[in-house]
Amino acid sequence: MDEVTVLIPTYNREKYIKECICSVVGQTHPHFKILIYDDGSTDETVKCVREVNKNLEVGQLKVFPGNEHRGVGYARNFLLKQIETPYACWLDSDDLMEPTRLEKQLAKLKEGPYDIVFSYVRRFSMNGHKRVTKNIIKIDVSKYSLDFKSLKNNTACATGFFRRELQEYDFEEELTLGAEDVLWLYRLLKVNKKVGIVPEPLYLYRFHGQRIGTDKRAPENAARKAIEDGIITQILNRGKNE
Repeated sequence: MDEVTVLIPTYNREKYIKECICSVVGQTHPHFKILIYDDGSTDETVKCVREVNKNLEVGQLKVFPGNEHRGVGYARNFLLKQIETPYACWLDSDDLMEPTRLEKQLAKLKEGPYDIVFSYVRRFSMNGHKRVTKNIIKIDVSKYSLDFKSLKNNTACATGFFRRELQEYDFEEELTLGAEDVLWLYRLLKVNKKVGIVPEPLYLYRFHGQRIGTDKRAPENAARKAIEDGIITQILNRGKNE
């Protein structure tokens, strides 16, 4: 019986998606399924996924091709609605997981009991075919609060491993330049969801120049970023009055 669903939103990640999926297939915890939502890619991302899927058990992986590019918030919400297993976790399609990620985060979640469990992050880049390890990002969930600015500086939402019940909390679909995941965490904290941490780098963050964070800092996206920052401010101010 499948126990965990790995949720992978993707967009134009033909370079990385196969390796990403393989890091899931190599998990020590055997009872999982993979759901991928492609957000209207214009490259060969979906083709790459289907090539990998030929070598997997029937039903172990399912890909949903989107007809248009609607943003990561929409992609995350789509995947949340598909969860049928008791537990789920996020994985960005350019990143990887250590083989013991599912096993260790599941154990921690049940031990708590917690609603969502994060882990440390190990950053890496590629030098040809060689993986170059960079720094480890240590997340301190004991400092999590309703201070949104603080959350942005001390969070790694992509490492989130959570109970299916959290699928009722939506992501903000208007945010296309990031922070939609931090706002999701903010909403969970606001309703007193319990947060835990596995203090090990179980999540491997690929450092490259085509991530959303890079788009956020690009001069041509300054106007859009200002609009999205305004949306976040409105949501936070509205939340204070609820």
